[in-house]
Order: sequence, then structure tokens, then C-alpha cells
Amino acid sequence: MGEGVRHAGLMVAGVGIPVLAALNANLGARIGSPVAAAVVLFAVGFATGLVVLLATGAQGALARVPGQPPILFLAGCLMAFYILSITFCCAKGRAGQCDPVRAFGPAGQFGCDRCDRADGPCRA
Repeated sequence: MGEGVRHAGLMVAGVGIPVLAALNANLGARIGSPVAAAVVLFAVGFATGLVVLLATGAQGALARVPGQPPILFLAGCLMAFYILSITFCCAKGRAGQCDPVRAFGPAGQFGCDRCDRADGPCRA
């Protein structure tokens, strides 16, 4: 795989993070539970990862998981923290009106911007 393809993939993944946050916050607001929305997100992500694992024939790597340093599994906890916090934060505003970049970006630092009006800009 060429460098350009990898860089494009990373760019798409970076753009996808705020989209993921807004979609999951919208789901959390619609079903009335940010935690349930996070569980649905993890279930869909797990299923997608499992399909890719099987499609690439890499399932043998799972046999090497036991015995790995426990600190490496902290990444899963950090991912859960991020998803739960952004879903809670954005669900406080109107569904789909979240600006996670401002809420978690350098200026916001967990300021959790919210929208009080559907036609107006987000504000703290």
C-alpha cells in the first residue's frame, strides 16, 4: 500500500471522528440513553471488525492475545471513555447539532458546547 493511500485513509478516519460523535449523540438522544447508544456503537464496531478479521484471514492473531502486557488493553478503556463522554456531552444539545470539534478541541477542552436553537450557532 502506498504512502498516499495510507495518508488518505488517515485523513478520512480523522474526518470520521466528529461525524461518529454527532451520529452517536443523535442516536443517544433519539433512544433516550447515551450509554445504550455507546453499546450499540461498540456492537456494530465489533461486528464490523470481526467481518474484516475473517475476510483478511487474520483470526490466528487472536491466539497471541493472551499473555500480552495488560497495559495494552487500556486502549479499549480509553476508547470507551471517549465514546461515552462525547455521546453524553453532545446528547445534551439538540440531536445532530453537536460540534464535537469545538467541544473537545484545543479551544473547548471538554467545554461541551450545546445548541439551544436549531437555527443558531452552538455556544457554551
